Amino acid sequence: ALPSEQIVSLLSDYADGIADSSEQSAFITLTTPLREAAVPYTKSSAAGVGGSERALMFFLDILREWISVERWFCDGVSYADSVDNLRKSMKEDHAHVLQVCRAHAQLRSTSEIIVSIIDSIAGAIQVDVKTSKLSPIGKRMSLVTGAQSLSDALPCLSEIGSMAGNDIFSSVALRARKLLLQESQPSLEERKKKINEQIELIIAQNRDISTINDETHVPLADIFYPLLDSLPQQHQKLALLELNARKLYQTQILRDFERIESESMLKFTFSAKASESHFSATTRVASMTDLTRALSQSTSMQKLGESSESSDTEGNVLKPSSADRVPPGTSRTAIWKLVDSAKDILNDGDNSSFAQLLSSIPQFNKNAPKCQAGPINNLYIIVTKETIPYGSMDAIAQKLEQLLIPHHSNLASADVRRVSFVFNNEDDTSFGELLL
Repeated sequence: ALPSEQIVSLLSDYADGIADSSEQSAFITLTTPLREAAVPYTKSSAAGVGGSERALMFFLDILREWISVERWFCDGVSYADSVDNLRKSMKEDHAHVLQVCRAHAQLRSTSEIIVSIIDSIAGAIQVDVKTSKLSPIGKRMSLVTGAQSLSDALPCLSEIGSMAGNDIFSSVALRARKLLLQESQPSLEERKKKINEQIELIIAQNRDISTINDETHVPLADIFYPLLDSLPQQHQKLALLELNARKLYQTQILRDFERIESESMLKFTFSAKASESHFSATTRVASMTDLTRALSQSTSMQKLGESSESSDTEGNVLKPSSADRVPPGTSRTAIWKLVDSAKDILNDGDNSSFAQLLSSIPQFNKNAPKCQAGPINNLYIIVTKETIPYGSMDAIAQKLEQLLIPHHSNLASADVRRVSFVFNNEDDTSFGELLL
């Protein structure tokens, strides 16, 4: 490794020891290039990534250069207008205009480089070097982890995040906005710590966990699979599923949570809350006008969806669906199942595994009547050993839909409304959910 700190320290100590001011000035002038080359390598707080600051400076130069080129062509401006604006602003520098146009012609390639740089910065921001146990070598780690000037990337990311115009600009801008949103949240290690505390609380209180409140509202999507992989015990994994389910169903009334370790399964019931009054403690009623407006809005909400089902006119856009007619308070069942692969329960020609999974739903065994409004139960399949690229989700959804065709009768018997397959994305930024 480059002994950068030692080089800077020796140069400073030797310069301080020179008594003659003219000789000291000459020495400092002579060694300034060496000092400037070594200083960036001292600005890293992550073990084993000594050149992270230097790499970040190089990345920022690329981002700024890309922005300076593509700012002329984004936001839906036509190519002809962009070139015309370039020529007018740089009348005497035709070579630069040509250089910008040539750089823009490589937009598809350069955008991939920019996304890679953004991903590298995202990986560095996710790591809290004060609390993380970093291994110098051997673990996948961003090239700029520990760089002191990571915050200098935020203006570039904000500029990129505001770009629009075509699919390429939109995809790069979306990645930049996601990173900016991620940066505004607590660090990855802090979120993991808080979620682990919630998991331990769920386990300690077993099934009576009505006292748990998610006061921190810690985002879970981007760290769900890393946490799932890091938990050694099955009951901890199921507790993580329960925490995720409580976040997902936070607007519902939840009860009867059951973690079945032998089957790697979480089961619970939920029901929609009854319609609340339009008036609340924050409703402003300072005059008869406010009262009339509030009453008219309340009446409109009550009438929403009351259009006659017999009407077949095109204007009847509020025709209620089956799900809208499920009465509030109807008990519904949700099953969350951990599997290594989707084919573990969707075997060709073998319905036994899937039927056994559905047997936990009361309607499947005729222990409860079916809802007259239509299917009401939900089934989640969390796949732990397979990852999918984000762009292939549609193709995989079609394949899973074909695998579900032999199970349609069992799904109907269990009164299942929706089957969701959850996969880890290859970039580890979030999970992908396929609703079938």
